[in-house]
Amino acid sequence: MAGHSALMGKTSQPATGSTTGPEDPPKKDFKKIYTLAVLHMAQYFPQGFTQQALPAIFRQAGLGLDRFWLFSLPMWPRWIKFLLAIVVDNFSSERFGYRKTWIVPCTAIAAILYLSLAFIEPVVSAVGLVVTVLVVKSVFMAAQDVAVDAYCSESFTTAERPTAAAVIAFTASLGTFIGAGIVALVDGIGWSWTMVVASVFLVLAATPAIVRPEPPPPPELRARRSRGEIANPLRALRRKDSLLVMPHSFAAGWVDSFAFTMVAPFFIDNGMTLTQYGIYIPLVGIIGRGPAAFVVPKVIERFGLRTSAVIGATGFAGEGIFYASLAVKGELPPLWALITIVSMLNFVYMHYVMAIGTSRFRWVSKEQAGTDYSTQSSFYFLGVSAGTALSGFVADALGYPVFFGLAFALAATIALLYSASWSTTEKWVVARENRESGDVSEAEGIERKD
Repeated sequence: MAGHSALMGKTSQPATGSTTGPEDPPKKDFKKIYTLAVLHMAQYFPQGFTQQALPAIFRQAGLGLDRFWLFSLPMWPRWIKFLLAIVVDNFSSERFGYRKTWIVPCTAIAAILYLSLAFIEPVVSAVGLVVTVLVVKSVFMAAQDVAVDAYCSESFTTAERPTAAAVIAFTASLGTFIGAGIVALVDGIGWSWTMVVASVFLVLAATPAIVRPEPPPPPELRARRSRGEIANPLRALRRKDSLLVMPHSFAAGWVDSFAFTMVAPFFIDNGMTLTQYGIYIPLVGIIGRGPAAFVVPKVIERFGLRTSAVIGATGFAGEGIFYASLAVKGELPPLWALITIVSMLNFVYMHYVMAIGTSRFRWVSKEQAGTDYSTQSSFYFLGVSAGTALSGFVADALGYPVFFGLAFALAATIALLYSASWSTTEKWVVARENRESGDVSEAEGIERKD
């Protein structure tokens, strides 16, 4: 038991597990961080395409809001990531690459499935077929996701984690926005060629991680396998810290989807063209979230995760006021003004996104990193699916002004709840780490009581 500076919510002495022990110098392998960050961009590209590009395209084609629940279906395979992790975390070739065994083929299959969409016209009558292809694609991307998340959780050191989480949050957002912004190509080169571009992007973004040599599995994983134990999601769910970790994960997914799914239809209903939306969405991601990738890690290191989350909550409140006021007014400002205002609000709420991203890498056990992170992700994408599925019904029933006010108020509340429960979550995670390792790094700011 002892003094644990991380319980104050600071990460200058972060309470995070280290792969190599207390002798780790506070250095950061930026090449590794950026390589895995670009891979996350490829992972989140489909999410932006499904949640923002397709709703805009099919809304313009005449799809009713009451059928927007269909766009939640491609998220469903990510609910079962914990089941896929049983396979991914237990069966692989260390010679080829413990994680690349799954990253390489899953990326290739997903790219082929995207390419197949080039042969399906995006009309209302075809929405079911398009969604079905995306559901199948999501199964393979979910398996790839398990491998990538394990790769990150195993290889990022304590010193790297806040920066890695911030950079990944930015590239993931960038991937999401590129996926959404791809609608700008539809008017110019057509749907078919747009899908060709999408499939090529998916492969190119995954290439750096495929080419980079993969490090060996961490000692904790080797020890678990030497004991003949298999990775098991039930082990993750039975831990005391999961009583808070899994609800946090679900809530983070809800925040990512419920309000934001309706932004594209709202813009389209108020006269924005697909080309304008395709210009708007990636610029907002770059201008708003790019600086956050550099600033937020310093905020976290200086003031802690809890404070960063509170700052993020104010961003959500600002988003709610802004979108609700636009809905009441019934018209959009000039595109440049919209980009400027939303970019500033994005910069603020990314303080919460990056705080919980740091925590999610920190919460896993290196004994079964893929399974642990995937179990969290199953709850996260359950939240994403629930938020996406309900958003259209709620917006249709309440109208845009009330919907945006309510949705972003809930987002702000979730950020504040994460901040309020941080110390308890951290205390339980540290206790679990002590039991698993039998030793505690001085770098973690904890003294071990013998």
